Amino acid sequence: MTPAKTDHQFHPRSQYVREPVLVDGITRAGKFLLGHIVASMSGMEFMQYPPLLEIALYLTRLGKLDLDTARILVQTDIDLNTYNMMIGRGLNGRVHDSSSIHNAADAERFLARAASEDVESLIAAFQEESRLPLYIGHESLCNGRTLFEIYPAIRLISLQRDPLALIWSWYRRGWGRRFGLDPKSMAIGFATRSGPVPWFALNWEPDYYALSEMDRVIKSIETLQALAREEYEALTVEQRARVHFVAYEEILLDPTTVIGGISRYLGRPPLAQMPAILARERVPRAVPPGQRRGLFEQLRREMSPDLAPAVESLMADYDGYWMTLVTKQRNSGS
Repeated sequence: MTPAKTDHQFHPRSQYVREPVLVDGITRAGKFLLGHIVASMSGMEFMQYPPLLEIALYLTRLGKLDLDTARILVQTDIDLNTYNMMIGRGLNGRVHDSSSIHNAADAERFLARAASEDVESLIAAFQEESRLPLYIGHESLCNGRTLFEIYPAIRLISLQRDPLALIWSWYRRGWGRRFGLDPKSMAIGFATRSGPVPWFALNWEPDYYALSEMDRVIKSIETLQALAREEYEALTVEQRARVHFVAYEEILLDPTTVIGGISRYLGRPPLAQMPAILARERVPRAVPPGQRRGLFEQLRREMSPDLAPAVESLMADYDGYWMTLVTKQRNSGS
């Protein structure tokens, strides 16, 4: 039975969260490493992963959700996640997870909330201290205009990583075959005659199953990078100013500079525990010389020869476009 359409309008919600901080990037870009750094800034909440946010963004792109419905769903879900964090409910106690609350720089703060009966005092303290909730997202910049419609004041930290490293990591983790098939992936697939495909492959779904697994991964990264660039360039000047770019490789080699940039961007200094967090995450650390060339040679053995121009184009776009944005922000002190 098809439900009847109505003209009922949503009443605007009173929100706990109007200015979330979102660490975003393509899957396997290293967002949890960056998340630990951002969470170790003064006045930051510990990171959470709300899958509804990124799902609602691409469902809106596909016309599966209208913008008003996406907005009310996401804002309600983010508020609920934030409320649970501010009162110490639902904290991840699994010690082996990177997102475990025990890995927070100021874990005692969050654990003390869970032991408190006075919910109203916890909420008041959160608001009086102007604490910022922190979330992790995947490919959110690929739907950046919708994201800014939902949260105009969002602070988006976009993590960039060498596409060769992304391609190889995707391949090793099975992201050329898991969408819609592996329940553990929690990834939504869309039905086609050949099988399920991810949202970003719907424009080239006839090729999805014709390609080898490695070629499918390359085409996926190529598509996501193109969408991210298209959406970023479609943002207004004011919206683009709310996006802060970080390069994964710079976190490894020069975390002090990265931390300084994030601190200026958020207007919050690092906590005293930051050095301990960096040591635990093994940064700084050396990047083996010739790593990129080695990865490229590995990929050449796995991919079809006619995909080589796409990989070379991805490398050029990363060096000439995304890293230019990173460098420009670094040099401007923003």
